[in-house]
Amino acid sequence: MKKLTYRTLISIFFYLQFSLGAAFTVTASIGVASVNAFALTISEITNVRVGTYLALFNIGFAIAYALMTKFKYLTLGAIQIISFILFGYILNFLVYDVMSDIANQSYVIRLFLLTFGITLAASAIGIVTLLRVITFPVEIVCHHLEVLGIMSFMKARYLLDVILIILAIALALMFDTEIYLREGTIITVVLFSFVMNTSKNVFEKRFVKHLF
Repeated sequence: MKKLTYRTLISIFFYLQFSLGAAFTVTASIGVASVNAFALTISEITNVRVGTYLALFNIGFAIAYALMTKFKYLTLGAIQIISFILFGYILNFLVYDVMSDIANQSYVIRLFLLTFGITLAASAIGIVTLLRVITFPVEIVCHHLEVLGIMSFMKARYLLDVILIILAIALALMFDTEIYLREGTIITVVLFSFVMNTSKNVFEKRFVKHLF
């Protein structure tokens, strides 16, 4: 029980770090990952804050996972939903109230903040995933598709990215909004998986044996 408490507290800390990293990637305004690009495009069209859409997007996947597993993991689903409601509030607060001036900074500063944000978010996801207290709905649905033998995790994740990229570009052209897929998107693709796997491996070697 004591170790579970430690894992929970550490998970909450890194989940907050993930929120902070996501806020930096959004406010840097030089391109974001496919999910964020789709959410930003919808946000610009509807004038609803991006954190709200990202929360709803992930809650939708949490509900999808609950349906796929016939509501076998209700506690997990409740944790996912509560976590992303909080994530939405935190992201909106950081993006619109705390970091709103970042877009006016020089390109070099914004490039640095994007890279810093990717590092914060990806390393946090690697550690949170390893601790298995808070899970990420999109990833767990893709993993379940692999368990069911429908398609591999990697194929499912890449397919989702392709669909979201197509939708983001199509909606941007249709409604004449900014296209959020830029050089930052490429930087995210290159860095994200590397940082996430590195942080996961380092944390696993040094700390996991003390927490399980």
